[in-house]
Amino acid sequence: SVMTKDALKTLVKNLKTTDLVIFQGHHNDKIRLNFDVILPTINWTEKSSIYINCLGIVQKTYQAISPQKNTRLDWKITRMLSIFFNNDIK
Repeated sequence: SVMTKDALKTLVKNLKTTDLVIFQGHHNDKIRLNFDVILPTINWTEKSSIYINCLGIVQKTYQAISPQKNTRLDWKITRMLSIFFNNDIK
């Protein structure tokens, strides 16, 4: 979704007052400067997946390119963190 300028300003303001901000995703824009930890994930062109768009329509994607070397699948990051914090989710 697209954020309005006012919504983006509010988000940045709130991020600056938060003790720790962890971002898990693939967007590489200026707002990343407000994150304390960035966990880079692969984007939709780098994985096969199923999404539900903002209209509620199911969409399936197929991997078009190889992922960058410093990225991981979203679920693998979540799984590794759960193991690290002794809260093993399966």
